Amino acid sequence: MVHGGREGALAAARSIVEWLRGKDVATRSLLEERIGADETCAPPGFADGVDLVVSVGGDGTLLRAAREADRAQAPLLGINVGRLGFLAEVEPADAPTVLSELLQGRTTIEERLALVATPEGAPWVEPEWALNEVIVEKTARHRLITLLTEIGGEFVTTFSADGAIVATPTG
Repeated sequence: MVHGGREGALAAARSIVEWLRGKDVATRSLLEERIGADETCAPPGFADGVDLVVSVGGDGTLLRAAREADRAQAPLLGINVGRLGFLAEVEPADAPTVLSELLQGRTTIEERLALVATPEGAPWVEPEWALNEVIVEKTARHRLITLLTEIGGEFVTTFSADGAIVATPTG
């Protein structure tokens, strides 16, 4: 998955695709990503059968890619072509070395916690998955919201506030 608005990210992704092709590794990209992947796919089926998700961009791109990696139950590798790179730690020049180690089974996969926010009486209907944090806030300026909090299906507390931020260690 690539940050399509950054030419550096597109160039890095094209280079990674070519490198993987030389190793006989099949690649897939999203439909709108013109990086020369073997296959393109829309998001609903993107994760099907994927063994690794590679994010090329910044931390925002990595957070978007994390959802697809979760759907695929596959590891995620972040290539940093952004500004900060708190999450996407690998520089484009180091991508072949890291990918080579990965293909040889000589890497460590770091497990990360994620959150799922399930709405009850909220303006959205689908559960929201997040690697970093979930923010719930009021929509009316001079009102409070009441939030019921559960962890793993176990009641924790109910409280009223302007909003709440629930973060994982990643967030």
